[in-house]
Amino acid sequence: MATAVRVLLTYLQSWIFLWIAARAFRSDATAMLTASSFITGIVLAAGLSLAGVGQTSLQDAGFDRTSFGVRDPNENALLFGMGLVGCLIAGIRASKARKLFLLAPVPLLAVALAQSGSRTGLLVTVTGLAAMLFVGVLTARTRWFTLMIGLVGIACLSAVALNSDGLLYRVEKTIFERDTSLRQDLFAATWEAFSERPILGWGEGLVYQEVAQRYGYSQRDWGEVSHNELLGTLATTGVVGSLPVLLAAGFAFFRAWQCRQTNRGLLAFVFLTMVMVASLTLTVHYLKATWLTLAFAGTCIPPILQHRSKQEENQTWTPKTNP
Repeated sequence: MATAVRVLLTYLQSWIFLWIAARAFRSDATAMLTASSFITGIVLAAGLSLAGVGQTSLQDAGFDRTSFGVRDPNENALLFGMGLVGCLIAGIRASKARKLFLLAPVPLLAVALAQSGSRTGLLVTVTGLAAMLFVGVLTARTRWFTLMIGLVGIACLSAVALNSDGLLYRVEKTIFERDTSLRQDLFAATWEAFSERPILGWGEGLVYQEVAQRYGYSQRDWGEVSHNELLGTLATTGVVGSLPVLLAAGFAFFRAWQCRQTNRGLLAFVFLTMVMVASLTLTVHYLKATWLTLAFAGTCIPPILQHRSKQEENQTWTPKTNP
């Protein structure tokens, strides 16, 4: 009963947060101010982590994986990657003086990401850089600036990653030994649990026990994550509960793609792409950054609709009078 109440309150908090954010983000100025504050907070967290303030350490194969606060290193790496790419995007259309200010935190975020030792964080950041370059190349007026800034981000990330023994070791194990920290077994166990109850799923709480038994761990040792958002949602709520989530994510992605040539649309598209890639190996529905990104992307208004709205506002209606 206590678990059910805790889960209900968590989802209620997330939906309230999404509703408030969606209403606030109708204004582009408010949305961009929130995004700037979000990125600034990530930069501060990375700086404090590197300074040893609030830093936690996790031993993995003889290497230290550091993170800020009580978060999992993979979650911190996702945030550091979003901050890094966010700083680069903000610098694309900024003035020369602001470009230096916005690009200054990039090496700091790259170091913090590498120290987390997260392969997921590295993959997500590379994907974000690729999405930024892809959209930037399609936009003629920012093509060369995007390429230059993208190369700066790739150079910083590559230099730091190649000098991080822990991250290199984990990446090499993945490539040459196909080591995924037993995620493939966990995915198979989660899919098996979903196959038994595909319509409504097992429900929050019970699904952990079912997957843990198939995985060969006790629930206490295994934890409460499936390391895959889609599989976890399917096993928990079935097809019926997963459809609204998929439709909401699809709508947000479509809106971000429609607005990709604007500053807000580009940031929303890249952030949402990064969250979707992270969801392949992480459970992200309990991260506020996920709901913030969905609200930020889903409330983007395409330029053509903004133009029509302004035209309708400017039109004045005059009643006809009989001669």
